[in-house]
Amino acid sequence: MGNLFTVNALPEFQVSPEEHKQRLANHASSCHEFAESARVFSDYSRFDNVSYGTELPDEVAFARNPKWKDLPFGAANTFEKASCGALAPKNALNVLAVRAPKYLRAVFDFHPSVFEVANSLFEKGYHSWQFSNLKGAITSPTVDLNAVKRRHPDNEDVKTCNDEKDLISKFGNPVGIGTSFFFIDNLIKLISCKQDIQIANETRVHSIDQFFSELEKGYCLLVRVWNSTYRDNKTREGGHYVLVTGIEQGFAVIVDSDMEETLGIYKIPAKQLVHSIIYDWRGDKNSPAEDKELKFCPDTAIVWSLAPIMESTEDDVINFLTNGLGISLSTVKVTLADAK
Repeated sequence: MGNLFTVNALPEFQVSPEEHKQRLANHASSCHEFAESARVFSDYSRFDNVSYGTELPDEVAFARNPKWKDLPFGAANTFEKASCGALAPKNALNVLAVRAPKYLRAVFDFHPSVFEVANSLFEKGYHSWQFSNLKGAITSPTVDLNAVKRRHPDNEDVKTCNDEKDLISKFGNPVGIGTSFFFIDNLIKLISCKQDIQIANETRVHSIDQFFSELEKGYCLLVRVWNSTYRDNKTREGGHYVLVTGIEQGFAVIVDSDMEETLGIYKIPAKQLVHSIIYDWRGDKNSPAEDKELKFCPDTAIVWSLAPIMESTEDDVINFLTNGLGISLSTVKVTLADAK
């Protein structure tokens, strides 16, 4: 029997104002709690002689794969330039296809294509852009006249546009806002089958002790890093999403969609990885690299926990599939029985 649900079951990005306010508060508190904890941590030597979570996926999704690197990723970018928000979760699914509980692997499709992951992100509104001369986030995958008119119903200049060329002529080229942090939170909640967990609270890591504890358990972590500290290069700018699978003799073992030259595997000292989550080299736009200063960035210190997935129970699965998705109990039980 085939899988009973896929990434297509992801909920919509749009929620009520109250829910959005709560997830923003959860996001802020989780970031700051982790950043402050990591900032004062110094006992990295304790990982020098340990190794865990070093099993690597058979397949890694790369941003520069010729199959998709030049294809649009939203209206403003391509897969090569902006898809790490989809590729890091895809690479996490590749690892979870081996590590997740067997009964969960029986019901969820851990092998979606890159396009299926990206499409779920776009179709449910987790990626946004805007025109360079017209503020206001739009979530359509491409420049779409109807989507723009829905977003700006009272704009007289928008009303006069007849097609996408008119829009770009009047308002400039699309510029990326990016993939919402909550895409990964909601993906974790979906796969875990835990219907009552709080987004950006129970789907995040809140301390450096939790960070290393989950890696030691073999859970993996999805993290957002600053390129300048992650690559140890002050000229590298912006953020990046990667998957941390474990620790090997003091080094973090990372699956990175930008590292095809090393088959997707990147190893850096655990201290460097942690610091790349909370520090970035900053300076004036045109200042030379040597003039940049190392800045503490607690607002974006995001570490996603995969513990809800790894600790999902059969009861969680049964309750979600029957009550949440409306699948018959008999179908669920037969599928779970086949997996044993």
